[in-house]
Amino acid sequence: MDAIDNNMVGGLRYSIIDMSLRGGLGDVTATKSVRLPTPTLTGKVTEKLTAALHSNGRDYWVVVHGWQSNVFYSFLLSPTGISTTPVASIAGPVHQGGGSFFGAANAVGYMRISPNGAKLALAQRDSQFELYDFSNSTGSVSNYMSLQGSNYLRYGIEFSPDNSRLYTTSYSDGGYDTSVDQFNLVAVGASAIQNSRQTIASISGLCVAIQAAPNGKLYLSALNKNYLSSIEQPNLLGNSAGFRTNSVSLGQRVGQNGLPNFPNAVSSVVASTTAQLSAATSLTPNPARAQVTLTLPATMAKQSVEVDFINVLGQIVAHEARPSAASPLTFSLAQLAQGVYTVRISSAAGIASKKLVVE
Repeated sequence: MDAIDNNMVGGLRYSIIDMSLRGGLGDVTATKSVRLPTPTLTGKVTEKLTAALHSNGRDYWVVVHGWQSNVFYSFLLSPTGISTTPVASIAGPVHQGGGSFFGAANAVGYMRISPNGAKLALAQRDSQFELYDFSNSTGSVSNYMSLQGSNYLRYGIEFSPDNSRLYTTSYSDGGYDTSVDQFNLVAVGASAIQNSRQTIASISGLCVAIQAAPNGKLYLSALNKNYLSSIEQPNLLGNSAGFRTNSVSLGQRVGQNGLPNFPNAVSSVVASTTAQLSAATSLTPNPARAQVTLTLPATMAKQSVEVDFINVLGQIVAHEARPSAASPLTFSLAQLAQGVYTVRISSAAGIASKKLVVE
């Protein structure tokens, strides 16, 4: 995505990375910086970009919004590549205007899709938050709803793992304070959702992006601060969600406005897990190399289990079924690349999940 300080002239582009290059570190191939068509009057799109797992569990929708337009563009990403003919949805207000570079601040702000692929939300910095229905089968966007933040300038937005809450950040002109708000998406009717806003934190300074993590928590960036804040239990209502400042130290580094942009599958991995079962499950060693041992809680031991190793994109990269399993269980990691995985264990007793680092 191009940015407002370049007047968005670069549009939406993609490159292909071959992970076999540079000794497994990966590198960009000759297919790089290819512009995708977004047939707006200006040919420009806003800074908003998100991706959602398709209902088929394999493909992805890459979604952007036109500038000086009220059109969403959903590009299908499949094993055959990325489609150059997007699904276009006319919905909501025209995105235009605002302060900052080139009078285009309303192009600024995050866009997210809920873990179940049913809702899409975005922030227009100098205007409003917006909530829509999204179809992860067709890529279409519909049924616009306006939401207002506590402060004048809007930026971060994210769904809870169970799809029941929407979190937003808005800050005062100059960034002197930031409000973290929660909307109750299971309230009945549009007006009830709009009026359900609760401020769960008021922070000195500029705290902006919100990102769901595989551990079920939400993390928030803070401009020029050497820490991240977190929402510990984002499925809960109001202050029970547990906002925690300075929860992750960045050491000698400092944060900026944004956080890495992951697809909605990251938070969907833990949406159906049972916290009690997950807490009683262990993986050793962790980090691991050649193999890992899984110890199950008593309620899951001696039962048949399905074990999935899920990467940070929400894709199942390894699967094993153990009938009438005894605990502990040992799994080979020879087929897994280095990285962070969620191990999901499913049984008749419920579903547990644990984070695993493969070195």
